[in-house]
Amino acid sequence: MKDAKKVAYYALSTLEAMFIAFVAMLAILNAVMFFQFKVLDYPVPKVFGYSFINILSGSMEPTISAGDLVICKEQDSYNVNDPVLFEDQGFLVLHRIVDIDEDGDFITKGDANNVNDKAEIQPENVYGKMAGVLHGWGSTLSYLSSRMGAFWTILVSLFIYLALDAGKDLLKEDSEQEEETIEEQPGEQSDEPNEEKEMSFEEVFNEVMQKKKGEKGDK
Repeated sequence: MKDAKKVAYYALSTLEAMFIAFVAMLAILNAVMFFQFKVLDYPVPKVFGYSFINILSGSMEPTISAGDLVICKEQDSYNVNDPVLFEDQGFLVLHRIVDIDEDGDFITKGDANNVNDKAEIQPENVYGKMAGVLHGWGSTLSYLSSRMGAFWTILVSLFIYLALDAGKDLLKEDSEQEEETIEEQPGEQSDEPNEEKEMSFEEVFNEVMQKKKGEKGDK
């Protein structure tokens, strides 16, 4: 196998392994979150202390917009100016802490709102502080979680896997054919010495015949 084809083969093998690992990781994460949400009845599923929230409103604009995916991390304590995820009257809300009262409850407000939230939030109802935001990914993951999105995800994943595997097979077959061609070349070259031996034998035979003829002539 030529160097370029070796590199291409190992590159495809690496991509295939990474793709399989990525799909397996997503499948495990979804299974863990589904188990927590449906079986354990967790309001906010978490993986290693992190939760992922799809934002549905623009109350935190311009920092966070509807359709963004927010990553939250649970903390031991929370401070003023922290964007936090909490439960309010059965709904999950991500707003910023603007003040803390004497009882330690949080006063919150959306960045785009003109007034504070009506209800004060107790610390035990806070699920985490915003650790990062992926703009637009909330809508994407929401679609992928749907039946149609799951169907297309499986179909595209299968197509990518088959394409990578087919590319590896083509490179392997091509390299095997090249190796067979290289092995045949010495056999073709080995005929040349045989031809030289036959010619040498003919020369010897002719010389012997000429000697015999010469001896007869002398007699």
